[in-house]
Amino acid sequence: RDDNGVVLNNTVLWQARDNPKTEKITDSYPTLSNLNSHALRFTPELILVGEVRIPVEFSELLRVMMTGHLAWSSFHADSCVEAIKRFAQEVSAATNMDIEIAMDQVCDALNFIIVQKKLKDGTRKITSISEILKYDSIKKVPVINEIYRFKPDGKSTIKENGVVLKVGGKHERCGKLSDGMVEKLYMAGVTYDEIKD
Repeated sequence: RDDNGVVLNNTVLWQARDNPKTEKITDSYPTLSNLNSHALRFTPELILVGEVRIPVEFSELLRVMMTGHLAWSSFHADSCVEAIKRFAQEVSAATNMDIEIAMDQVCDALNFIIVQKKLKDGTRKITSISEILKYDSIKKVPVINEIYRFKPDGKSTIKENGVVLKVGGKHERCGKLSDGMVEKLYMAGVTYDEIKD
């Protein structure tokens, strides 16, 4: 945004590409690591890393997040807790980092996890939005604060042949942001009216 609040379109799109065996990798070759390094030099407000699938991609995503930059990405997991576990396991596999240290770093780097699922009616719904508070190294579990969830109500619309046309339910608020997250949001310029109950 400029001084008048006008959104400026200054998006830069860089894409990694597969490395043909004949091509020599240099510092300018567009690997995910090189692209992230170049992106960080631009002091970006947000870094979007597409879907991450393999250990080295998870490791690169964590590296970007640990710099303090806002980053978004997606990957497959069944729940918030499973997402954190998978993220840590993939980082551990890529770096040989101890899984406990990886869990701690992942929990430190993540602010929120949004879980989206494909329901029986074919729609995709956000089923959970959770704030990640910390990793409890004594109990060996991530501490999560679920803020919103999709609550099915059992009022699904089903055809005579058993095909589900619509899964009934609604989104409900089930928690509130931690004081630490509220402070982070205020520091980012979010107003009280935007995050109040």
